[in-house]
Amino acid sequence: MSSTPTDVEIDWVLAERDLGSYVKQAWPLMEPTTKMLSGWHIDAICDHLQAITNGEIKDLIINVPPGHMKSLTVSVFWPTWEWGPRKMPHTRWLTTSHGFSLATRDALKSRRVIQSWWYQERWGGVFKLTGDQNTKSRYENDKTGHRIALSVLGGATGERGDRITCDDPHDIKKAESDRLREQVTGWWDEVMSGRRNDEDKSARVIIMQRAHHDDLAGHVMRSRHGYVELILPERHDPKRVCTTRLGFKDPRKTEDELLWPAKFPERAVSNIRHEIGELAYAGQRQQRPVPREGAIFKEAWWQYYVVRPPIATFDTVIQSWDMAFKDLRTSDYVAGQVWGLKGADRYLLDRICARMSFVETLAAVKGMTSAWPQAHRKYVEDAANGPAVISALRHQISGLIEFNPNKYGSKVARAHAVTPEVESGNVYLPSVQTCPWVEGFIGTCMMFPRVKNDDDVDAMTQALLCLQGLISRLPANFPSMEGLTKASSYAG
Repeated sequence: MSSTPTDVEIDWVLAERDLGSYVKQAWPLMEPTTKMLSGWHIDAICDHLQAITNGEIKDLIINVPPGHMKSLTVSVFWPTWEWGPRKMPHTRWLTTSHGFSLATRDALKSRRVIQSWWYQERWGGVFKLTGDQNTKSRYENDKTGHRIALSVLGGATGERGDRITCDDPHDIKKAESDRLREQVTGWWDEVMSGRRNDEDKSARVIIMQRAHHDDLAGHVMRSRHGYVELILPERHDPKRVCTTRLGFKDPRKTEDELLWPAKFPERAVSNIRHEIGELAYAGQRQQRPVPREGAIFKEAWWQYYVVRPPIATFDTVIQSWDMAFKDLRTSDYVAGQVWGLKGADRYLLDRICARMSFVETLAAVKGMTSAWPQAHRKYVEDAANGPAVISALRHQISGLIEFNPNKYGSKVARAHAVTPEVESGNVYLPSVQTCPWVEGFIGTCMMFPRVKNDDDVDAMTQALLCLQGLISRLPANFPSMEGLTKASSYAG
């Protein structure tokens, strides 16, 4: 008889050695009619969980977007892998989620894996589930191991675990409540911290999408308790590449490269972003939440208009341009805006923001000038391609003015310099109903300075600073545009 191992035997050995292999083999038990789509992020999660099993790390935070197999991997497959394939049936599990039904759901799925013919045929001899404690939310085995499913804030008195997991501790719909968030962080610090079987060996895992800058993950990260942080945004940001002490590094190289394009391709990701909005996308999908009220610019400060005041009633109209640094499709965005001043109020009248080549940038300035002939002053930041644009268009378009941002300080300093106008309710944006891009514009402003593409903010702060300078030069009896001729507008 041949001693060559069969494919089944090889798979058996691989499943025992490697959690990632086990997950792939166990997948049909949960999704018999759906093919498992490969994803390197699943392997990364498995590698870090396996490091806990091997005693290499103790506490772990995993931030990953919804729908990326986090619950199946952490809360369903990993516990069953330790009990059977790794022959660690003595481990005791406390598994939690913000809802008891969710914690129970995953515990039940794990029990189904254990009771499946596939599992029993391979590892049925390692342990047996006991009959006296075998419910959906609590079951034990004959080797003293147990799994108990609890809700966040649920009773854990007297219960201890070798593995304490928290899968989505916050209800996304309630994450804005300071009281509820503080209850969750207090529960983790004061209750679950004392539920470890062995202070030196028991492990804790938090796996979640970011729900708020003060959510459980943010709270724990700021406490610096030695957690390994596996942070996987949906779109790659080269400025914040995740690395861990296991030697892991996010393998993506291209900016905005997707995390799991096999399941969430570009169209799906763009649709999700549009549906949930910029702020929710920043937290839930990019794992980089900012305060809902905004970091520098608060949401409640913005004013809106549905019908634009007649152009002739504005005291002055200007253009403001923030140019890209390179003539590349991967460079920063070009942002151009038209602003109108009417008394003490500033109105954003038009806006363009896109990646453009140098030739396209010239065309955009010409197009904006043609659409808004009233904007005789056109401020262009004296940086990046700005001087080149002015040089190329100086004899074709009048009123191009270099803006030197250095005298106002850093980007953040310039933003703070114009917040009084926004906070006082003197800055008006088009309504979201009439201009859908406004929602993204507000999201960018509220996330600033923790936003990757801040070109819209730079163009806005430049415009508002320039309008401040113009106001200081206009006499009290300065007439509106209605009483000005094109030749005399903004002279002097």
